[in-house]
Amino acid sequence: MGILAILMAVTLSMVNMTTKLVRNTSGKISAFKESRAAFDSLTRRVSQSTLNTYYDYVDSSGKSRKEVEDSGGVFVPDKYVRQSELHFVTGQANTLIPAAAGKIRPSHAIFFQAMLGFSSLPCSGDAQLSNLLNAVGYFVEYGSDADFRPGFLDGITPARNRYRLMQMVQNTETLRIYSQALTAGNRFEWFTKPLEATPSQARPVAENIVAAVFWARRAKEDSDGKAPLTANYTYDTKSYLSGGNAVSRNQLPPVVEVLLVAIDEPSAMRLEAKYAGTAPLLQPGALFATAPDPGGGGSSPLSDDLKKLTDFLTAESLNFRVFTTSIQIRQSKFSAD
Repeated sequence: MGILAILMAVTLSMVNMTTKLVRNTSGKISAFKESRAAFDSLTRRVSQSTLNTYYDYVDSSGKSRKEVEDSGGVFVPDKYVRQSELHFVTGQANTLIPAAAGKIRPSHAIFFQAMLGFSSLPCSGDAQLSNLLNAVGYFVEYGSDADFRPGFLDGITPARNRYRLMQMVQNTETLRIYSQALTAGNRFEWFTKPLEATPSQARPVAENIVAAVFWARRAKEDSDGKAPLTANYTYDTKSYLSGGNAVSRNQLPPVVEVLLVAIDEPSAMRLEAKYAGTAPLLQPGALFATAPDPGGGGSSPLSDDLKKLTDFLTAESLNFRVFTTSIQIRQSKFSAD
């Protein structure tokens, strides 16, 4: 009987441990289910980025026939270059997106066009076109949900301050990318104007995303001995308009590394109670500002910055998860020439 009691005690202890493990694992999966869904949606859409490039003549100053003739000049062709009316850009969110009261936008942002088929027309007849062009953007923002939650909740539940992954989608009828010729001074307006509008065209797709990193890079087999596509995570296919990187002129990067860091809702609730509505700064110092050099050797700035962030979250006793993947851009035909 003594041996039997010992065996029963051991068995009960093992069952309790297994039950706790299953409960904790299930809780973690449930806590980050929304983050995983948002990550999968984001990566799928980034892979569909398009520039719809073509080749045409420009004059010795780099202007197209239309630009010259619209200004009353006489077009003299000089060379044949890659052209596009569309735009792909990644970079620091606080430099790409205008500042807004009560909003904090850490880490990075990405904006592009993709054929997603979103239209404001009823989904019947001629409106059933799956290849309609849309403008899309993603960035992390901290702020209140008062601007986009249902009105019937006012007075019933208080507004919540959270970090969120925001998504901007312009349907085909409201695309701004074709409304004017992109110049050095206005090339970001196709997404900044909709974000400044009231209400903003950005909506949350997941709460408690505290960091987003987008790194445009070469394919691994094309990286040895060659300069990285970006030194500061900024990749702008229209930067040549202001004398920027000529390599990125109207061409998509071969690969985009995407990294999201999410915390769970209990951690977010503790942060809201601790900071009483003010934004908790979860990034120690200026992280994710220097992009890695795949051929440079040594430690990677991306890995180092991620470790600093996760160490900080651990020290704050926050439960977090890191999502990361490499996205092959389907329509990229990258050439360094």
